[in-house]
Amino acid sequence: MKKHLFLLGFILLLGSSGIFAQNNLSVSFSTIPDFLNVCGDPDNEVVTVTTIGGSPEIRSNVVATAQLFAGVEMVSFNATASSPGVSLLNGSDPTAPVFSLPDLDPFSTPSVDIALVVKSLCEYIDTLKSGAGIFDVVDLWIIDYDLGATPAQVDSLNTEAYRDALAFPIFNLQVNNPNPPGALGDCFSRTINLQNDGIEGFVDTLVYENAQGAGVYLTDVQINGLPVPFSKSIDVNGDTVITVNIGSTIISTAGDLDQFFDPAETLLITEDYCLMDCIGDRSSLHYISWGCEGRFCETVVENDFVQSGLGNPDAQAYETGSVLDVDAGYCQTGSTTITYVNEGVEIDAGFGTMIDVSTGISLAYAGMTGNLIDGPFEITEIYIAGILIPSPSFLIDLNDHPLFTLDPDGPGGLSDFDGDGFFDDLQVNESIEITASYIYDCSVGNDMSNNCVNELGTNFSSVIHFSNQCGDRFDAPNLNYRGVKHKKTEDTFLADSDAFLSSDTFFLN
Repeated sequence: MKKHLFLLGFILLLGSSGIFAQNNLSVSFSTIPDFLNVCGDPDNEVVTVTTIGGSPEIRSNVVATAQLFAGVEMVSFNATASSPGVSLLNGSDPTAPVFSLPDLDPFSTPSVDIALVVKSLCEYIDTLKSGAGIFDVVDLWIIDYDLGATPAQVDSLNTEAYRDALAFPIFNLQVNNPNPPGALGDCFSRTINLQNDGIEGFVDTLVYENAQGAGVYLTDVQINGLPVPFSKSIDVNGDTVITVNIGSTIISTAGDLDQFFDPAETLLITEDYCLMDCIGDRSSLHYISWGCEGRFCETVVENDFVQSGLGNPDAQAYETGSVLDVDAGYCQTGSTTITYVNEGVEIDAGFGTMIDVSTGISLAYAGMTGNLIDGPFEITEIYIAGILIPSPSFLIDLNDHPLFTLDPDGPGGLSDFDGDGFFDDLQVNESIEITASYIYDCSVGNDMSNNCVNELGTNFSSVIHFSNQCGDRFDAPNLNYRGVKHKKTEDTFLADSDAFLSSDTFFLN
């Protein structure tokens, strides 16, 4: 029994001398950070270091290192608000400043205050995204000191948690594009709704970007109805990147009209754009970013896609029409008629339309070129939709043609679908009629002494050119749809009379 009491007394003696004490100091906030808006204004804090435990020994050569929570940095040391003898030893790392403290005597100087100014940066958001420290936002103070004659003591101490002091914005981005499928050159507007869904956090600067595919051209940007300047650059994918810096002038148009984009406030971004290419990339990525200290804390992204219409014009030629085919003969003009029908299909209205039609009938068509004369055959007149074309050529462009500023054939047929002021478009299931008048001149290419005995012929071809809604140009030649051949097999001559033929006729000069 005496042995046990001796051991107990020895242990108590060692404990009272502090040799086995784990902590001889404590840290606590006497002024806890009240509001630390990420990338916002700094806040004040005061940490009090106090002697604890049963040791009466002086804590000397005290060096305190503050390992601030990730994303919190010291802005400055407030010597005035700190206790006498407290100084900043090393502030080169604002996340882990080092302080020198005066000796701490449990009886005369039991505690000292360290006052500093801190701010919150993007790294705090990084920490939250990693899932670490969401509920334990505390600073770790590592204090090195000598306890009386015992050197090299280290206490690792946590402050109280101050999670509620930290605030940051949470942005929601929504792209609204209710426009119908577009054709080449069509221009529309879309809106991007930006809202701060954070509880307390706010910003005074934002960066909006749109990485737009090459098939769409952005013309203007407005925010809350105000035109805003923007820059353009090309990224590695060949997309055009639109960048808008949103500062206090624009932010002050939202909510309470101050210079901060506060919780529950909204900015409405409006983009005007035009469809430039149906084949090129028409997708876009819309980014809103915020941050400080040369980096973004967070970026929110939404995508959009500009639809082009679906359809395909298809020109089919038929050798029929209101004017019947007539062979040229003696003192008689021949004629030939072709009717083009647009038998295309369209998923979206209008996207099977043939736009800016050019058409005609010719002789000896080859290599995308036709002629109005082929030996003794000559096309003298061309009618398109009943309109006589003066000075015709093998291909007549109806676009910008003064005879087609009015509807030439009434309901159906040609129309001004694209609104360019000319009836030069052919919608699905509509038709256009082309008629050519021609003559046969026996004196051309024949020996008149032989009374036009040569056997001569030619072929008629028609062609139609048109564009689709995406600006692609098509040609649809209808080659050699009609062959004409003239030959003389028997002659009869009477005094003072014209030539007569017993079989095929031809025109004599």
